[in-house]
Amino acid sequence: MDGLTALFASLDALLREAVEEDDFQAWFESNPAVFEILGFKRSIIKPRLMLGDGKYLEPDFLVQDHVGVWSVFELKRPDTIILKNPDRRTDFRAEFSTYIQQCREYANFFVQSTGRRQIQNDYSIDVQMYVPSIIVACVDDGETDRDTLRELLVDRGNKVTVQTYTEILDSIGREIDRHTADRANLPGIAVSLLGMFPAKPSVTDQVILDYGIDEFRNRLTIRLADGTFVIVLVDSEGKAHRSEIRRPMVVEFANANELTLLEVEFGVGAEGSYLGLFVNRRCLLAKFTERIHVNPGTLSESVLGSDMHGRTPAHFAIIELVTYARTLSWRERLQLHAHFQEVYAYYLSPLAIHSPITLLFSGNKFMATPAHPLTPGGTSASKPKVNPGGLTSWYVVSGGVTPSDGSPAPVDPRLGAQTTPVPGQLIEQ
Repeated sequence: MDGLTALFASLDALLREAVEEDDFQAWFESNPAVFEILGFKRSIIKPRLMLGDGKYLEPDFLVQDHVGVWSVFELKRPDTIILKNPDRRTDFRAEFSTYIQQCREYANFFVQSTGRRQIQNDYSIDVQMYVPSIIVACVDDGETDRDTLRELLVDRGNKVTVQTYTEILDSIGREIDRHTADRANLPGIAVSLLGMFPAKPSVTDQVILDYGIDEFRNRLTIRLADGTFVIVLVDSEGKAHRSEIRRPMVVEFANANELTLLEVEFGVGAEGSYLGLFVNRRCLLAKFTERIHVNPGTLSESVLGSDMHGRTPAHFAIIELVTYARTLSWRERLQLHAHFQEVYAYYLSPLAIHSPITLLFSGNKFMATPAHPLTPGGTSASKPKVNPGGLTSWYVVSGGVTPSDGSPAPVDPRLGAQTTPVPGQLIEQ
């Protein structure tokens, strides 16, 4: 997972948990990039505004925008209720009124030349006389009347603005969109595989997935060779394009079963092609090249656990495999990650004492899509189901998928309930 997406996911996860205000303080301190996204060029953590006799005020942050204006940046809990009357909503709740008064005290401090001089001496910054405040509180759940809130803030002197955590998430999301718009929803392929890849497999060079039915054209092969992920793309003219990414030594999933989430996507755009690889939500490859001429429709058939002929051995295990006929947006990828985390929470825990039910590909054991020539009754002329933008295949081992040797896996009793859908759905025809 790249930095911006990790930023979004971590704040989103924090908002879903029952955490304290200090947890959000720690998050903002650990992720100063969020201030840049919000339009600030500098931030100071918990500056002390000395009042004399050892007393002081301590806002959460002082932030400076690109014009040079400094503001107080105050964090409150996301479950803060702002307005008093749920029906008329004509005033602030008492608790929120204390936050407004707190911001007035900050403003009064900076009006005094002695206060500004102290900040200049202690932090080497020049703060203007009139310092506004930004209070970050609540989420956009429809319970807060924004027009009434704005009127009340104007009545209080219009020196305080309220920003919700939802708005901050949206700002991060827009920044991600700006950087990734050219790689989302391209015709091609996106595959997410949750499995186990032993550090020292008995087979050192193995094909994990092989897409396509023509050995010499329109083919995408994903291999694991001596600890290196190898992606070979053969275009419509027979030219091979090879990318190698060393498997990371340290991965983000701290789980007892050493599960690995491997994600690969390839898309063809009007002006070029995109190839991406993620391991345990970390982006290891995001490569844009000149347009590689591949017919995306030819990648709909695949073999899992061997090459397209079913001849090469392998040694790894899968738990779930999801495939699309296009690249995914970053929001869809996060949706998939949430699905995996929810369903396999037990096995992703470092405290898990049981191993997950897997489908082991050991030796010459493979699984092919229904219309692939390796499937009994399958043929390259078979017409696959059409599902524009949705899933093209979805294998869940605990659901009893059957590999080439005819041995289905049992149902796993430790899986969590699935309330987060994966992007898209199969269309029955």
